[in-house]
Amino acid sequence: MNILQEIFASLKHNKLRTTLTGLAVAWGIFIFIVLLGAGNGLRNGVMSNFSGEVVNAGDLIAGRTSMPYKGLKSNREMKFSQKELEILEKQPETGKISGVVMTDQTVSYGSEYG
Repeated sequence: MNILQEIFASLKHNKLRTTLTGLAVAWGIFIFIVLLGAGNGLRNGVMSNFSGEVVNAGDLIAGRTSMPYKGLKSNREMKFSQKELEILEKQPETGKISGVVMTDQTVSYGSEYG
C-alpha cells in the first residue's frame, strides 16, 4: 500500500511529465494501429489484384528486332506462325495455349480521343 501512495504522489507532483508521457504512449499506440492497418490493407489489395492471375503462366511476345540479320533491316516486326504454335503444343511441360492480339489504335469521337 505504501508503494501505491508513493506512485500517486509522484504522479501528482509531476503533472506535466505524466501528461506528456501518457500522450506519447497513446500516440505511439495510435500510429502502430494505423500502420498495421495500412500494411494489412495493402497486402489484401495486392492479393485481390493477383487472385485472378494464373500462377504458372508465361508470355511470349514477338516484338521488333533490334539488329539487322542476313540482309534484313533492323526494327522489323516479328510474328509467331502456326508452325511455332504447333511446336509449343507438342512440348510435355506446355499445358494450355491461347493467343492474344494486341494493337495500338487511336479512337476518337468529336474532340475527344484515347
